[in-house]
Amino acid sequence: MTSIFSNSINDSCFALKYFRTSAHLQRLYDDIVTHAQQERTEKVAELAVLNQTWKSLLIEASKRDHEQAKNNFGRDTHRATCRKCQLEHQAKALHICVHEWPLPASTAQAQLAVFELSPPRAFSTWRDITYLILRDLGLPSIPDSRDQPKVLLDSFSGLERWAPQHQRDYRVTVGSSTKSFSDQTHYKMVGIPADESSVLVNNGLTFRLYDRIRRSWVIGVSGASVAHLCAPHIPTSSPYSRLHIYVTGTQHTPNEFITAQSHCPKEINLHEFLAFSGLRSGPRLQWLNIARELASPSLSFRREEVHTLITQAAWQVGPLSDGAREWHVDLGIPSFGKALLGELGSLLEKIKANWLEEVTVRTVGTSDTSDPGFCLICLQLLLSAVSWPRQRTLRFQSGHVRCCERPET
Repeated sequence: MTSIFSNSINDSCFALKYFRTSAHLQRLYDDIVTHAQQERTEKVAELAVLNQTWKSLLIEASKRDHEQAKNNFGRDTHRATCRKCQLEHQAKALHICVHEWPLPASTAQAQLAVFELSPPRAFSTWRDITYLILRDLGLPSIPDSRDQPKVLLDSFSGLERWAPQHQRDYRVTVGSSTKSFSDQTHYKMVGIPADESSVLVNNGLTFRLYDRIRRSWVIGVSGASVAHLCAPHIPTSSPYSRLHIYVTGTQHTPNEFITAQSHCPKEINLHEFLAFSGLRSGPRLQWLNIARELASPSLSFRREEVHTLITQAAWQVGPLSDGAREWHVDLGIPSFGKALLGELGSLLEKIKANWLEEVTVRTVGTSDTSDPGFCLICLQLLLSAVSWPRQRTLRFQSGHVRCCERPET
């Protein structure tokens, strides 16, 4: 089906499909055509009268001679009030306004114009919100067009009477990249004598979707993405800030981050740089990489930045394929689930006595599963966390940690 933000017109367009099932829009179309036909009938009659008037004026002028008068020097001069000249000037001054058909000549374009004159309110609201998300949030870096429409559909003299007032409140509307004949001075008036073909003209508008808010033509939104808004930011003061690109997506290849080793921050060792940047390299490899890094000393799990990386990999759902989230199918494989739980348990055993590993605990808890083994691990995490305040108090009382906090009694 054609996108609602496309300017292509075919049978799969929502506007045409809706028009062909809407009695209201079909009546509106008939009303516009009937009114235009009536105007044209009147215009033809007006043209006939003007042509006849022109002819009569010239016949009357042909029966007269130019009038002469004596000037102060006794010479013959052409009289300023010469009746023959007046009649000829009256004939030359006769003009008639063209009548432009209000709808495009193409049936599909005409149906589209009628739809956009009075679309369903729910549709207009939904289209505005959708375009806001896709354009303003999904494609913020694309510049707006500079050229402006010559006229908006609901302001076009031939159709504005049919446009509901509320239609002017919507963001996405229709404009024309070409002028109306009735709005162009050198086309608006036709001198007499004239024939019907020069007075009764086709619609001269070329319709395109227009954005009232940005004052720009609507653009294609097929490449829109809000992924950059869904990834937590790493503070610029963090040594991991340069590695944020490896958090936001899964498209970077091993060759890319291997060749980027020269940009490794001095605060991070090379092994952690490679582990961090490679964890999300390939969407189907993420959980395998997480399981591997749980058993590896490369990543500093107590760092918030590593927590952000693991959380993004575990929670970004990815595309749906045959009813399953293909990025997370590994979690449904019993052998992998058992291995992952084993690594989580081992990591917990290493950190449970260390109250400085609060971030690591949150990272382990990132995994979302109803597996009984994981629930047991979560319970152990909870018990460890409960014991940490007592551990801190004992350290304070023993003098290993200096703090202004009062010890528990």
